[in-house]
Amino acid sequence: MITDLEMPVMDGITLCNEIRKKYSREQLAIIGISGAINGTHSARFIKNGADDFLRKPFCLEEFYCRITQNIDNLNNIEKIQHAANTDYLTELPNRRAFFTNAEPCVQQYIKDKATYCVAIFDIDFFKKVNDVHGHDAGDHILKVFALYLRKHLGTGLLSRLGGEEFSVVLSGTDKKELYTKLDQFRENVASSAVSYANTEINYSVSIGVVFNSTKTLTQQMIEADAALYFAKENGRNRIAVADKI
Repeated sequence: MITDLEMPVMDGITLCNEIRKKYSREQLAIIGISGAINGTHSARFIKNGADDFLRKPFCLEEFYCRITQNIDNLNNIEKIQHAANTDYLTELPNRRAFFTNAEPCVQQYIKDKATYCVAIFDIDFFKKVNDVHGHDAGDHILKVFALYLRKHLGTGLLSRLGGEEFSVVLSGTDKKELYTKLDQFRENVASSAVSYANTEINYSVSIGVVFNSTKTLTQQMIEADAALYFAKENGRNRIAVADKI
């Protein structure tokens, strides 16, 4: 945004202050301009939320350079934030991003009394895939698994928690519908061999899930993880519901 200091109703410095109440420096760049002789306006602009300042009259080339520089800064911030919140291998949100984004989502579902679930997935015998076929094959399985998640459960908040563990917060019309979606996903994974280096690799997934809880996301994740452990201890390639174990 570019704002002059001298404007009717509200001056540019006040405008900067008001805009910063809604938009951070990571979201919006502000360039202040002024033809006033007072030399303190540049400092006042910066102090009240502007990222840059130009004094009128200015060189048109410098004006465009300042705009380009601020756009580049925003792009660099976006890239850094993406790297900090995205799993490098699967391009899914990472654990940090999941907890940041899912907590307010869960609280809204609770407030609206909406039907939803929190589920954790763990690829069965993943270490065996790495041992038999190599770590490159294991990485390929993780990428394919992430694609399956996007295809079948992409309406939810997905993440790779770490290793071979993934998660989702998913809403639906009723508990049965959500369970069916998770189970169909599990069946699809188990029935779809993955091609890698002239080899067909079969694998399955175990799922622990919590439905319609009013607890915090952290507590729900603990309960979903306990259900996941139960699923793996009782044969794998199955879903375990937290309140039924």
